[in-house]
Amino acid sequence: MRRIWARETFDLCEKLWRQDITPDLEGLEQLAESVQLMPSYDLFDSLANPDDDIPEAWKETVYDYRWLGEAETRRMGFPTNT
Repeated sequence: MRRIWARETFDLCEKLWRQDITPDLEGLEQLAESVQLMPSYDLFDSLANPDDDIPEAWKETVYDYRWLGEAETRRMGFPTNT
């Protein structure tokens, strides 16, 4: 259920960001000024493994989904998965 609403929410925000105002968004045009693309990190997913073939929930939704490299993880102050 969370994945469905996450996708719906992302699609809504993307339409606003692109200013693709469809009939279902009429009257919400001013919200487009409030939508921005921002980086985010999932730091605490203890069940995830970058080597698994199971698709992550966000992989199909957000732009440029990828695992952080060891150098990036160290720069953020987190231990690497070695």
